[in-house]
Amino acid sequence: MVKAVGFDVSNGFSSMRGSHDIHHRNRRQLAAFVRVYAAASAVFLLLLHGFFAVQARIDDDRARVAMHGEVDYGADVLGSTLASYASDIKVLSHLGKVRSLAVGDLSARAEVVNYFRIFVSDKPITAQLRFIDAAGRELVRVDRVGDQAVVIPDEELQDKSDRYYFQKAIVLPESEIYVSPVDLNVEHNAIEMPWNPMLRLARALRDGNGQPLGIVIINVKAGEMIAGIERAQIPGAVPVQWLNGAGYWLSGAPKDQLWGFMFGRETTMAKTNPAAWAVIGTETGDGEFDIGHTAYVFQSIAPSQLVSDDPDSGPHGVRLDDWKIVGEIPLSTFATIWTLRHIALAAAGLLLIGGICFGWSRANAARKAAEANQRTAEEELVRVERFASLGSLVAGVAHELNTPVGSAVTVASTMAERVAGFRTEVESGQLRRASLSSFLDDMRESTEIMLRGLDRTARLVQQFKQVAFDQTSQQRRVFALGELIRDVVGTIQPQFNHVDITLKTEIATETRLDSYPGPLGQVLINLISNARTHAFDDGDGGTITVAARDGIGGTIVITVRDTGKGMDEAVRKKVFEPFFTTRLGQGGSGLGLSITFNIVSGILGGTIRAESAPGKGTAMIVEIPAVAPAETSVQSGRIYDVGR
Repeated sequence: MVKAVGFDVSNGFSSMRGSHDIHHRNRRQLAAFVRVYAAASAVFLLLLHGFFAVQARIDDDRARVAMHGEVDYGADVLGSTLASYASDIKVLSHLGKVRSLAVGDLSARAEVVNYFRIFVSDKPITAQLRFIDAAGRELVRVDRVGDQAVVIPDEELQDKSDRYYFQKAIVLPESEIYVSPVDLNVEHNAIEMPWNPMLRLARALRDGNGQPLGIVIINVKAGEMIAGIERAQIPGAVPVQWLNGAGYWLSGAPKDQLWGFMFGRETTMAKTNPAAWAVIGTETGDGEFDIGHTAYVFQSIAPSQLVSDDPDSGPHGVRLDDWKIVGEIPLSTFATIWTLRHIALAAAGLLLIGGICFGWSRANAARKAAEANQRTAEEELVRVERFASLGSLVAGVAHELNTPVGSAVTVASTMAERVAGFRTEVESGQLRRASLSSFLDDMRESTEIMLRGLDRTARLVQQFKQVAFDQTSQQRRVFALGELIRDVVGTIQPQFNHVDITLKTEIATETRLDSYPGPLGQVLINLISNARTHAFDDGDGGTITVAARDGIGGTIVITVRDTGKGMDEAVRKKVFEPFFTTRLGQGGSGLGLSITFNIVSGILGGTIRAESAPGKGTAMIVEIPAVAPAETSVQSGRIYDVGR
């Protein structure tokens, strides 16, 4: 009995001790689990936040690139429209019949009416074309009503001597074109409803003594210009804004903020966003800057200087009649990074990390996935950078083609009318020697204008076709190096038309290469664009020279040399590193020369080096074999190495 009792006590003690050990072990395991789980969770959350932050940064950079494109497009729409109509009004004001009417020959009025009617019919965004005499009285007026050009009867012609555009234009010299502010059209002293935004271009005619004879004035439907800007809008993005020099919105803002100056409202950017307007409103050029969590991209347009034959002769500084094209990009913040979807993803990750080993491996996998996604996004950014130059070429060539083609169309239309009038004189038997001489002179001048414009157009199109084909096809072929350089330089030349930088070539070789013209053209475009952007400060002038010569051992040496400010040794050593730029926050991505390095050393099988010193310019020297190495699986658009 006693033994039995002793046995039971011993068993009870052992059970209690075993239970205590298990409890203690569980506590140690729980403590270890908590430590590991806490560390793993902290690492996981930090990595996850880093991934989201990088992804958000890449999204911000993509938004910046896209907004630059939208702002550039909007500026091109306004600039090309203005340039086209400036060219048209020059042609119209030089028509012989218009000048005859201006000096009082009312017999010329019928032909002027016909010329104006044809012009309005051919230009869909023309709202009105008029000739107003020196006293401010309309002598000819053709309105566009729907799809029809309507000639206004004499009894409905109005006295416009009190309108600001007449008073401004009539006092200008004949060499200048008056560009009015963009405003809402007013009929019978009331704003037209629905709103009808209007832009007016006018040119005065003067006699031999400089006395005013009247003005030719074109009303342009600014609403169509606004629609052109809006067509480039990316769905969901902040609209591109068009403001005048006083900061009033013309488009891209809520309706109650538009056209404030027409309704006596101080709805300006200077009032609603003074910090941004302090930069945008005082700059005469283009720029990009950040304020808080918003990035701003803007371009400045001075209409009066854009249409002037001598843009540098006009007044400088921001004027009330200037235009601003502004894009806003909301940047990512902590609150926008951690969306409900991201929070749910983090919670799911923490649950998966609940297993000791599995959770840790899960965090490691998440880190690797984050790195892979980051690399994919960086490669996408590289591709965007690579094709951005081709988009810039398209915009430049399109802008260059607009003026000669528009002038040729206008001159051809005028020639057709002139021929019809001449035929009438011949058939009526009233042809005079003076009429014949005048007709022949007009035909000669018109054909010379058309031939010059069309010859320029043909050269631009031919150069751009070859460069664009090479850029997109990336095929290996045999080609003449000199022709490739001339095509690339001719295509990129429009980007130098409005800066005091001369682009020239020195080709001392006739070698034909068996290589890749597309990647080589990309290298030239990147080097020329880099020199234009970084070698010269705003407003500085200089020269960029593209030279080519035969090298040693079947190689070709291509040098892109500038006379700019040069680089110190520290900068020179880093120019080919990815994401290194001397224009941080001013539109530079730091990828252009890195991509160039990879193309030259990869698919072209050559080398590139930089020679520079402060104040002595920079020379980018590319040496490649005349026969490229055997084709590999590496594509020039995907050879970017972030670890280099």
